[in-house]
Amino acid sequence: MFKHLVGFDFGSNPELQLNEIRAHKAGIAQMILSKLAVSKEDTILDLGSGCGFIANPISQSVENVICCDISISFIEFAKKECSHKNNITFQLIKDFDLGGILDSSLAAAYSYNVFIHLNLFQMYWYLQALAKKIRLGGRLVFDITNANNLEKNVSDFFITFAENFKKNPEDRDACVCWNSPQAVIGLAKDAGFNLIENIEDSFFVFERKN
Repeated sequence: MFKHLVGFDFGSNPELQLNEIRAHKAGIAQMILSKLAVSKEDTILDLGSGCGFIANPISQSVENVICCDISISFIEFAKKECSHKNNITFQLIKDFDLGGILDSSLAAAYSYNVFIHLNLFQMYWYLQALAKKIRLGGRLVFDITNANNLEKNVSDFFITFAENFKKNPEDRDACVCWNSPQAVIGLAKDAGFNLIENIEDSFFVFERKN
């Protein structure tokens, strides 16, 4: 489970390095928070919240964080990880279904290391769903794996996941999808978002447009 979440940066037994992982994720949380433009009165969404390592520190800066994930094991771990926080709630969801969240109720949403596992069809439906839940002017932050980089170099990282896919093509968590940033931006615009920041064609900040 942990390798799917934290990758290869913490060795073969990442569960033995929880404090290091928490510190690493806290840094990512601060970077995401700097892009969301939210306040202590806001409710935000963590889509694909995993073990709650990012929601935990972000919750200090907002009124509520709604954590959604398709994995019951991740939800259960995150509940324990965030058990000392009373402003984090959890929802087990099915693909593309954010029906448990009121329309236009979110000040912002973020999704870290989640869209890297999605193909364009999946992204399309998640973006359509998110557009209904984020209020006008609210922000959406997420990252992708940039397919254009393959033109320069087919990296060992790509080959590793190609081999994983060959062994088990049904294991979506173990698969990374390389996507065109231009296509992803187009899907977001179609859903009702304006691009306000593009960091190296792999990390995007969008705003829900009027």
